[in-house]
Amino acid sequence: MALIAEHIIEQVREANDVVDVISDYVQLKRSGRNFFGRCPFHNEKTPSFSVSPDKQIYHCFGCGAGGNVINFIMEHERLDFLSSVKLLADRANIHIETDPAEPRKKDDRASIYNMHEIACRVFDRQLNDASAKTAKDYLLNRGISEETLKTFRVGFAPDRWDTVTLEVMKLGLSQDVLTRSGLLMVKNGGGYYDRFRDRIMFPIMDINGKVQAFGGRIFGEAEGAKYMNSPETPIYHKGRTLYGLNLCRDEIRTSRTAILVEGYMDLIRLYQEGFQNVVAGTGTAFTPEQAGLIKRFADKVLVCYDGDGAGQKAAQKAGLTLLDKGLDVRIIQIPNGEDPDSFFDEKDTKAFQKLIDSALDFMTFVLRNNQAQMDSPVKRTAFLENMVSELALMQNEILRGMLAGQLADEMHVPEEAVMSLLKRQTKRVRRPDYVPDAPAPQAKAKPDILRRPESGAEKAEFELLRLHLSQDESLLSWLTSTISDKDIKAFHYVEIFQMLHGRLRKELPINHSRMLDEIQSSEIRRFITRLINEARPDLESITHAHQCIKTVRWWAIQREMDQLKQLMRDTDARGEDSSEYFRRKVELQLEQREIKPNPISM
Repeated sequence: MALIAEHIIEQVREANDVVDVISDYVQLKRSGRNFFGRCPFHNEKTPSFSVSPDKQIYHCFGCGAGGNVINFIMEHERLDFLSSVKLLADRANIHIETDPAEPRKKDDRASIYNMHEIACRVFDRQLNDASAKTAKDYLLNRGISEETLKTFRVGFAPDRWDTVTLEVMKLGLSQDVLTRSGLLMVKNGGGYYDRFRDRIMFPIMDINGKVQAFGGRIFGEAEGAKYMNSPETPIYHKGRTLYGLNLCRDEIRTSRTAILVEGYMDLIRLYQEGFQNVVAGTGTAFTPEQAGLIKRFADKVLVCYDGDGAGQKAAQKAGLTLLDKGLDVRIIQIPNGEDPDSFFDEKDTKAFQKLIDSALDFMTFVLRNNQAQMDSPVKRTAFLENMVSELALMQNEILRGMLAGQLADEMHVPEEAVMSLLKRQTKRVRRPDYVPDAPAPQAKAKPDILRRPESGAEKAEFELLRLHLSQDESLLSWLTSTISDKDIKAFHYVEIFQMLHGRLRKELPINHSRMLDEIQSSEIRRFITRLINEARPDLESITHAHQCIKTVRWWAIQREMDQLKQLMRDTDARGEDSSEYFRRKVELQLEQREIKPNPISM
C-alpha cells in the first residue's frame, strides 16, 4: 500500500463509482436507494447482492461478501491491493506515481509496454497491406475469419530488418530500454534490427489486455523454427503468462472450467468455434505458476494437447502440475495426428463437445496412453516406478497418496508395495520448481465473534458498533469519551470495538473506504461492510447510544447475578455462609432496576 500515495488511492476510488464498476461484471437493477443483482461470489437464484451508490460499498446478504470498489476488484479479479488500484487507475485514465525510489524501473516498464503497443499496430497494418497477401491468405485458408484476426490483433512482420526499429527509435528511448524490450536485436557494429521478420505475429497480452510480448510463426514454405517467441523482459515472464486469458477469463470464471491447449492457433480456433473458456501456454513447458493463475478463475481444467506422442506426453506432465495445485483435471483425447486447430477442418462443435463429454480422468488417461509400455512384467515395473517418481514430486501429500492408490488398483499391484515405493521416492526428491500459493496475511477474528448478535447485550453492542461508523461528529465525540477501554474489554465484539475506537482517535468521522482498504481480514471487512450497509440514520443520536450502553450494562449485571446465584447454591451445599454473595446480589438488583433499558431497535 505504501508504494502508492494515499491521495492517489483516494483519487482512484472517487473516479470509479462502485455502481459503474460492478455493472461491468453484474447485471444490476435499482430498487429504492440501492442497486441489486445476483452475487458474483456464490450461486443464487434470488438477487441478494446490494450496491450502495451513496455509501460506495457493496454487500451480499447471502454470502456476506462486502467492501468498496477496490475490494470488489481484489475479490473478483483475484488481484492484490496494488494491482487492483492500478487496474482501476487505468480504467479512469489516472497516472499512478509509485514509490520515488523506483521511478526509473516504472518508467522503463511503461516505455517497453508502449513499444509493444506500437509494434502491434505496425504488425496489424502490415497484415492488411497488399504485400502481405500470402500471409493473410494463409490465415484465411486455415479457417480463421477476419473478425477473429481483429479480436486477437493478429499481424504480420514483413521480411525487412527495420520495420519496427524505425518506429520505436522515434521515441528517443535509452539503449538500455531498447535492448531489454525484446523487440530489437543489437547489431555487431552498433545499432539495432528487428527480432521478428517474415512471420505471422500473435500478440501476447497481460491479464488486462496490454501487449507484453509476441509469438511469431512461419508459414508456407518458409524455413526455420516454427515459432519464435519474445524473450523474458521486464514486462514479460513466459512461465507466469497464459495466452488468451485476457479474453477468456470471464467465461472461465462463469463456467469454473478452463480448456488448456498448447498453441496460439489452437486457442484462436477453439475461441472462434464458440469454446471461449480456453487458455494456452506461451512457448515453454507448463509451469506451477501458470497452474496457479488458472486456479484463480477455474476449479476444473480440460487438457487438450496434440494427439501425437509428444502432445500426449506433455498433457501428462501438465496434468500432474494442475493436480498439484488442487484442480480437477480431465484429458481430452484428440485423434492421433491431429491438433485442436486441425480438428475443426473436417469436424464441427458437436464433435468437439463429444470429446469434452468423454474426457478421461488423469490416471485413466495415463494408463491407457502408456499401454505399449506394459506388455511385459519388466516394462510394467519400469513404468510403475517411473510414474511413482513423478508422483513423488507432487507437493500435495493427500492427492499424491490417492493417485498412487489408484495406480496400484488399476495395475493390480499390492497397494502397500506402491505406497512403500512412493515413501522412499518422496524422501529422495527435492522440489526446486514448486512455488506454493502463499496465503494472504490475514488477521482473522474468531468465527463465533463475528456471528450475528443473539442476546440482548450483543444486539446493543452491534448498535453501538454501527454508531461508531456514523458521520455525526458530536455523536462520535460522545462515544469516544463515554466508552472506556475497560468497558470494551468486557464486550463480545471486543476486537471490532478496539479497531473502531482506536480509529476514531485518529480521524473523526471514519473514512469508510480508506478503512476497508486497510483491513486485511476478509471476515472482518465483510462484518464492517454489513455494519455500514445496515446503518439507521434515524437512530444515530446520543439518546439511542446512551440507551444501548444502558442495555449492555443491564445484561452485564444479569450475568454477574447469575454467577452469584450459582456461587450461593454451591456455598449453601457446603454448609458455608453465603450472606456476602446475597448482599452483592441485592446491590446489583437495585442497580439493574435503576437502568430500565428499552428494547433495542435493529
